Amino acid sequence: GDLRDFEFTNDQGFVAAEGGLYRFDDSLTFMEYISLDPPIDFEDIHFADSQMGWICGEQGTVMTTSNGGDVWTSITTEGLPFDLSSIYALSNELAFTTGEFGKVNGVCSAVGITEETEILQEWLLSMDPDGHIVLDIELDISSRIQVSIVDITGAIIYTELHSMDQGRNSLQIKAPVGTGLYLVSLENTVSTSTKKIVIG
Repeated sequence: GDLRDFEFTNDQGFVAAEGGLYRFDDSLTFMEYISLDPPIDFEDIHFADSQMGWICGEQGTVMTTSNGGDVWTSITTEGLPFDLSSIYALSNELAFTTGEFGKVNGVCSAVGITEETEILQEWLLSMDPDGHIVLDIELDISSRIQVSIVDITGAIIYTELHSMDQGRNSLQIKAPVGTGLYLVSLENTVSTSTKKIVIG
């Protein structure tokens, strides 16, 4: 089938193609077909580093590898039943996809890369009338939480470490000036949790 995109990492080459994924041999003269279930027409591939890679394609399919392409795992994407044309990794845990309808179509979190504990699972994200991003965070124990906001290019808009008490905590952050999609992340020593918010 047609070849759609390629990526070189850690002295290896990968090709996203119609009908599947291929890998170059060491001589870069022969492509080995990587058997994935089910077979997918892939459109784009991107590696965050030598080990962590992302690939996307038809019917909202996103797959990741955390060992340099030896094993690929399908991940769940929210509300993406349509074909995806590109994917870009912001980090080992997070990527953006684009596709039909000419917009950023989804935010994907890699499965099995960051193990979350209950400490960061209960939190809400909203906007107040005064133009602040409001975080309501419920913690099982007191914790120091790094709060970060990034835009779709990966640029850090805000980052600060907050000491939070056991129970309910509320935090207000002045919203970025520009309209668009932003990611708000909470991180402590054992887990990271990220949600998206649209401003404007």
